[in-house]
Amino acid sequence: SDPAHFPWREEPVPLEQYWSSAKVRAHSLLENTGLLPPEPSKQPATMHSLFGFDPRPLQEEVEHLTIFSGPSLIILEDSTGGGKTEAALLLAYKLIQQGLGNGIYFALPTMATANAMYERIAVRGYDGLCLYERYYSGKNPISVVLAHGQRLLSTRYRELTLPDSTAPDK
Repeated sequence: SDPAHFPWREEPVPLEQYWSSAKVRAHSLLENTGLLPPEPSKQPATMHSLFGFDPRPLQEEVEHLTIFSGPSLIILEDSTGGGKTEAALLLAYKLIQQGLGNGIYFALPTMATANAMYERIAVRGYDGLCLYERYYSGKNPISVVLAHGQRLLSTRYRELTLPDSTAPDK
């Protein structure tokens, strides 16, 4: 209903012509407002491309894992320090690249663990990009949210969302 993209017309237009034109204008409107989902990156789904280091054994298994298009339950088990989190992040990247997901949601038990995970995905890495930026091509905006009530105490959250913030440091 935005008159800048969908102006009122007095003269009748055949439905096929209107529909074709309306789809182009709607896509343009969505692109200009940042509402289109981000496009997955074309970078290889490897530990090196995401994290800048060679894979540990579990991570190497995930690199070579064949992803099926149907429902899946994938359980990653390894010892402490075996790289399960990075393996899971690589797996999510592979799913997003194959069109089997649009993003990641972390449901963590405490604000401290949520802050720690947010820090892991939002810190600038070996190539100057945040992990979440490596997942996508950069064509459309990426939404990254820290969704607990004390998020303004997170320095990283403030840096990403409120660059001129005067919120207190934690």
